[in-house]
Amino acid sequence: KKKKLRENSLYNVQQQAKRYFKYLKLQGYTDDNLQYPKVPQPKPESVPFTEEELEKFETFSREHYESGKNKNFLRGFYLARFTGARVHEIAHLQIKHWYKDSAEHSHFKLPKAKGKKAEKGSAGVLLASNDLLIDFLEKDFEGRDPEEFILAKPNGSKWYAHPANYTNTFRITLHSLGIFGKQPWHAFSHTGAIELFE
Repeated sequence: KKKKLRENSLYNVQQQAKRYFKYLKLQGYTDDNLQYPKVPQPKPESVPFTEEELEKFETFSREHYESGKNKNFLRGFYLARFTGARVHEIAHLQIKHWYKDSAEHSHFKLPKAKGKKAEKGSAGVLLASNDLLIDFLEKDFEGRDPEEFILAKPNGSKWYAHPANYTNTFRITLHSLGIFGKQPWHAFSHTGAIELFE
């Protein structure tokens, strides 16, 4: 009523209520749980891509990159897959944020919005030490203004103003390629993590 309860706090309260009702039913104090809060369970958003799906999306992205139609699909694919970055982190990256430490190692220093705290879940540094990624970034950044955003419009400004638009664009593209049920950025980064582990 005082407008002070955050949405995630309400979710936690409902989850706690669920546990109480489970306990009451287990102890035989109630036969049903009609008052059980209807809170949707988390969806498997981060199911990794198969090798075939990765190849299909990379082929599509490379064709668009090389033809000059839209270079941002391949840029986003490489960044998400080989750094594990979240979409809001990738959306804010500029060329000047990349540092090549050696032939095998590089990293991004994530920018912080002026006057704002870092977004929850954001890291200060993104490791970018995959040889394919380093080679790609060197070629992609050649001749570009350091102030340009990595995922950019032709004039160097941000591709989109809001992270949700990046996700929607990638999702629509995946669907057009017959790839469904994957959360684009999370699934790319989780796929990269599994490959690294293997």
